[in-house]
Amino acid sequence: MMTIECKGISKYYGKGENRFQALKDVNLKLFAGQLTLLVGPSGSGKTTLLSILHTILTPDEGDLFILGHHVSEMNEKEKAQFRSENMGVIFQALYLIPSLSVLENTILPLIIKKEHEEGAKKKGIEILKKLNLGKKIYSAPKELSRGQQQRVAIARALITDPKIIMCDEPTSALDEKAGLEFMTILRDHALQSNQTVVVVTHDHRIFPFGDRIININDGLVKENNE
Repeated sequence: MMTIECKGISKYYGKGENRFQALKDVNLKLFAGQLTLLVGPSGSGKTTLLSILHTILTPDEGDLFILGHHVSEMNEKEKAQFRSENMGVIFQALYLIPSLSVLENTILPLIIKKEHEEGAKKKGIEILKKLNLGKKIYSAPKELSRGQQQRVAIARALITDPKIIMCDEPTSALDEKAGLEFMTILRDHALQSNQTVVVVTHDHRIFPFGDRIININDGLVKENNE
């Protein structure tokens, strides 16, 4: 099932003589149950495209459709609600709150959505156990290894059962073992839950995990098999 469609997406930055085109007429379709890697050199437009797909950045030209909704016609409040209901995100900087436990960090999206705390905790413990963090639920983030912290970020992104997961350079600070473990968990969950996963990366080690690899260079998008 197609979940995301870009039709002629373009994005510009700057004004006058400093104006440049970051994305150039992007046409792209993404599907459920697939892990798609967005790759390319720094400044190529990867993060700009991810930000547009995540609906936190508005394209200057073209149309974006996600889960059958015409996102380009939504206002900012509607986009925020849409993200909350349908998307999980894993950042390069994990943004775990130091004063909260592993469990509290994990269930934070549910608490923000005003779900019942006991139900949220039960769901959080269940997902943390699946990620081999059952013995760490009451630990502080600083007591975990970087790989374990990244698994908490996965749990937090998955806790709302999102249809789409966006990741920005998730393995850049991990050693090879932790990076491959992270990608295995992410890909397995995507396949099992029929989710769409989009990963921006420079990390060639994780390329084998991509069902599709989309190259972006100078704002132009090209799939590896094209």
